[in-house]
Amino acid sequence: MGRRYLETELRTATPMQLVVRLYAAALRHTEAAIEADGAGRIAERGERISRVIAIVGELRSAVDFERGGEIAQNLEALYDFVGERLVEAGRGDAASTLSEVLSVLRPLHDAWTEVEKLPAVAEEPGA
Repeated sequence: MGRRYLETELRTATPMQLVVRLYAAALRHTEAAIEADGAGRIAERGERISRVIAIVGELRSAVDFERGGEIAQNLEALYDFVGERLVEAGRGDAASTLSEVLSVLRPLHDAWTEVEKLPAVAEEPGA
């Protein structure tokens, strides 16, 4: 039953809600990767990092360069940085590198959460 609920929730979510959910999932998997690394569960760390890479790829594909202007370019640069750090985390000092990823993703999640609350944005089709 939980899977059906999630599928329905995702199908009925606005684009803005989906972006916020993606950031939340990226944060959750990054934190889990840090925990797995600390516990010596290297395979799990790798799986979690792979999930974050996929999520960042989805976020990157949603960037609208035509309407986004400088903000879109800045997001692209941040996604590049996060992607590089995620690859590096798979090779070496995962905990500190993943902490850098969190330091980028948390403020983005918080900002998009606030934007989602704005009435004009929440009601705008295709936002």
